[in-house]
Amino acid sequence: MPRSELYEHYSYYSKAETEFEKRLAADRLSNYFDEKKNSSNPADRCKAAAVADILGRCHFSLNNIQDTEFYFAESIRIFRSLGLNLNAAQAAIQLGMFYLTLDKQKEAQIMLEYYESQQLKHFGAGHFRHVNATEMCSTVKEKQDVPAPYAMPVAV
Repeated sequence: MPRSELYEHYSYYSKAETEFEKRLAADRLSNYFDEKKNSSNPADRCKAAAVADILGRCHFSLNNIQDTEFYFAESIRIFRSLGLNLNAAQAAIQLGMFYLTLDKQKEAQIMLEYYESQQLKHFGAGHFRHVNATEMCSTVKEKQDVPAPYAMPVAV
């Protein structure tokens, strides 16, 4: 059975080990994204949104802040335009966590609140354990402020 073009690009990305290979994979994926993002076919746009999500994670691992934010935001935008709000919420939670690593509390809270609202809307309060987005942000901030156990000096 022939593999899809998207699968080929993704498998190339998932096998990348060195930074050079990751950059090469990101370049291939970004070309695929540019090709599909404005398609009149909703399936192609959905693939573009999924690729944008992958590119967001890829650029995050490469410490490329501008492209990380751009691709996560594009993923959210395309998924929302297709009415795939749960998929957009999944990308929003990743963007929110990314913002927390940059200590952008306000932006992170907006993304986490969007995620929370979509989960509540789709699954209802009985299914989704309600956690206040402000509480999530402050919990992550507290964890960042506490030194890691391995960083403590060792008594000799």
